[in-house]
Amino acid sequence: MGTVCGDGYRYVTLNRKKYLHHRLVWIWHNGEAPPILDHINSDPADSRIENLRPLSHRENILRSKISDLPPGVCIHKQTGRYQAQYAHKYLGLYDTPEQAHQAYLEAIS
Repeated sequence: MGTVCGDGYRYVTLNRKKYLHHRLVWIWHNGEAPPILDHINSDPADSRIENLRPLSHRENILRSKISDLPPGVCIHKQTGRYQAQYAHKYLGLYDTPEQAHQAYLEAIS
C-alpha cells in the first residue's frame, strides 16, 4: 500500500494529503502517534507494527549517529552509490564516500 519515495519512506495519499505510512500504521494500532517513530530494522519502507517503536529525541539522535559514513553522505538505496546531500538538497551520486563528502564540503563552504 502506498508509494515508496526517494527518501525510502512509504507514503499514502488520503483526501489529497500525503501521510507517512508508518505513522498511519501506528495510529491504527495505538490511537495516537508519538513525535518520533523508529524503524527497528532501519528500513523506512517496512511499516509493520512489530518494526516500529517510539523514541525520545535523544535516543533518535544517538541511533542516527551509528553510521560510519562522513557527514552529508548516505547510501542511495536504488543504486548502491554514495549520495551527497546538504540541508535536504541533493548534491549528486558518487563512487566513493570520500567523493560524496567532498561535494558536501564544497556545498557548505
